[in-house]
Amino acid sequence: MPSLKNLIIAGACLSAIGTAAIATPGQAAFPERTVTFYIMHKPGGGTDTTFRAFLPYFEKHLGGKVAAVNKTGGGGAKMLNFLARSKPDGYTIGSTNLPNFPVSLILRKGLHFTIDSFDQIGAVNLDPTAIYVRADSKYKDFKQVVADAKKNPGKVTLGFPNYRNHGLTILRIQEALGIKFNLVPFGGGGPTRKAVLGKHVPMGTQSAGANTRFHPKKLRILVQFAPKRTAHAPSVPTITELTGAKVYHTVVRMAGGPKGMPKEVLTKLRSAWKAAMHDPAWLKQAKKLKLPVKYISGEEAQKMSHQMYKDLKKLFDETPGLKKLAKKKKKKKKKKN
Repeated sequence: MPSLKNLIIAGACLSAIGTAAIATPGQAAFPERTVTFYIMHKPGGGTDTTFRAFLPYFEKHLGGKVAAVNKTGGGGAKMLNFLARSKPDGYTIGSTNLPNFPVSLILRKGLHFTIDSFDQIGAVNLDPTAIYVRADSKYKDFKQVVADAKKNPGKVTLGFPNYRNHGLTILRIQEALGIKFNLVPFGGGGPTRKAVLGKHVPMGTQSAGANTRFHPKKLRILVQFAPKRTAHAPSVPTITELTGAKVYHTVVRMAGGPKGMPKEVLTKLRSAWKAAMHDPAWLKQAKKLKLPVKYISGEEAQKMSHQMYKDLKKLFDETPGLKKLAKKKKKKKKKKN
């Protein structure tokens, strides 16, 4: 005959099973299939490499498979359009980087999203814009670049990913310093870097973090657009140190999903993101890859996107010329007959 103690234990187990069985499907099952994470930029750039390095740890803590897919175009607007119109079930999420997200809203028409179209999950890092050259470049510091640009307006060539991110920094610094570059957009950090390494352009822009880990012996960072030197580029002077200009630009690599995801799903996504960001294995890997790391909660990321939109809208409203330049598109080459 079973003892009273054994009966109590058995009853507790059955109670637990019963409770699990009546749990809400979304809460119990998610994720029951692959979660697709869309990346707004081309392969090889700072955003692509950062998220692809981080997602395995997010996958681990989420408890389900996460597949990364690049969906590029319009400086991130194409992917954001797609994400905003996707089913808000947690299975379709992606990069909602700042400033690409708010800048697209300010500069482009006919978009299918607003500043309130996404539930933010969290951010993986903050990374300032930087200007870099090949290691054998004639430019030893950014002051030499400025002097050359003043002496030869419009003739010093600078490559950059697009006008809605790092290019925006260059437009602002041109105005602040009274210089003019010959600007060449390449549509992504990876293509820009290849152009610099291939000597197609003498210098380029990308995030400081990306340039500390890609070809560190072949490229040199001249300046970073941050109020103070970052931990991952401590030897690189800031724009304020070199010129006195207070032109700062930081890429915030964030993730989000369509507005309206079930509360329990969003909570699980945010919890998994937080756990992954504090995972010792991820921190060790990030250090090895020289990736800057900065955990930002989904709630904080939500507030940041609204604040940046407000700040950038004010900047563009007060600087009409900047808005006109930022709307410029890369010229398409005519096809030969």
